[in-house]
Amino acid sequence: MSKTKEEHIHHWLKSAENDFDTASYLLAGKRYVYALFFCHLTIEKISKAIWIKNNEANTPPKIHNLVALLQLSKTEMPNNFIELIVNLNKFQIEGRYPSEIVELTSATENGVAQFFFYETKYLKEWLLKKLQ
Repeated sequence: MSKTKEEHIHHWLKSAENDFDTASYLLAGKRYVYALFFCHLTIEKISKAIWIKNNEANTPPKIHNLVALLQLSKTEMPNNFIELIVNLNKFQIEGRYPSEIVELTSATENGVAQFFFYETKYLKEWLLKKLQ
């Protein structure tokens, strides 16, 4: 039995919420780069839910670039969020490679991580409204 469009969307949103909880936990544990990696995952998964809503298919593209994914999901972004998603992309792509993790870790202190975490929270809430 195949899943409905709503079930697919629910899957991505539930996973996104789990990832945001994980980001919060990692932030509290001062694992800043990894917290921001999970912030990226949160936005990626909500974007995939939006993609499903706005397209006929129920399987979103297997890409991780937030800018491209939001464009494909037909979501117009306010300028203040565009800069955030460009920055979050760094933690998804570069955060997967050991040499890049060292560089990201040295550039990501508590204040930076807190800022991106709370900006992600606002973006998350804004994107969730697109699903209503």
